[in-house]
Amino acid sequence: MTINFVSNEVIVQGVTAAQVWRYLVDTSTWESYYDNVADISFPHGGGPALKEDAELATQTPNPMLNGHQAWLDGLVRAASGRIGA
Repeated sequence: MTINFVSNEVIVQGVTAAQVWRYLVDTSTWESYYDNVADISFPHGGGPALKEDAELATQTPNPMLNGHQAWLDGLVRAASGRIGA
């Protein structure tokens, strides 16, 4: 069995977190620097700027972590042929 791990990290001299952050939270800029994104929409309004949700960030259990875990669990079921299990 092979275990693969990927971590994307770069250290860039002269670029501040604030300079990067504006590109992360403004979805209208994503297509200008990332080829694998298109047609971003906000079905419930809002956008293109993302806003921090302090209430969501402090909820326990954290729904974002739970959502990611559910995605991983589904991926494992699919890859192991146990869809619907």
